[in-house]
Amino acid sequence: MLIIDAVLVLWLAGLVIKRRPSDYLGRLVAAIVRATGRRFEQSRSIRFILAVEDVLLQFISGGGALARRIRALLWAGANLAL
Repeated sequence: MLIIDAVLVLWLAGLVIKRRPSDYLGRLVAAIVRATGRRFEQSRSIRFILAVEDVLLQFISGGGALARRIRALLWAGANLAL
């Protein structure tokens, strides 16, 4: 089960690196709200997770040397996992 989770995380990281950064979890939360009618986006924990996603996407899309290294490591890991 851990291997499957790792592959999924690396695949998702590869998608984030390969495509332009976007609001992935925000779209998921919006879809859940539309489907269930519950107001998840007002929850503190959901807002925190969405804020962390924004910070990580900004970091990954940045042009710094550390960001390039992390992108290369994630890309190599995603390719090895597949």
